[in-house]
Amino acid sequence: MATPTKTTGSQFEGLLAPRKRPQPDESESTPIEANDTASKSRPSAPKGETKSLAKSKDDAYQGRTFYVRKKTYAECDYMLKTSDDPRDMSDLAEDLLTAWLAKEAKRSAR
Repeated sequence: MATPTKTTGSQFEGLLAPRKRPQPDESESTPIEANDTASKSRPSAPKGETKSLAKSKDDAYQGRTFYVRKKTYAECDYMLKTSDDPRDMSDLAEDLLTAWLAKEAKRSAR
């Protein structure tokens, strides 16, 4: 009995090929403006480095778990997605926590 020879790739490659997303070229990416809100909350990449580091890989960030009501999260998610706000949920949480810390620092300094 003859055994079929394996062609290149996985036996599932034909099924997965239509689902694979093409990788964007660096020439197609748009530069972030200096006054962009998202660029204020994340440190900019050093000169010569074009890729930004993901928050999960950045040592300045730490993953945390918070319990938030489903309705609150859904409404915030909807507002972020439907507005022109470039932030994601973690950027929003960072901004809100930072503002709260600044407010508490002023209050305790009195």
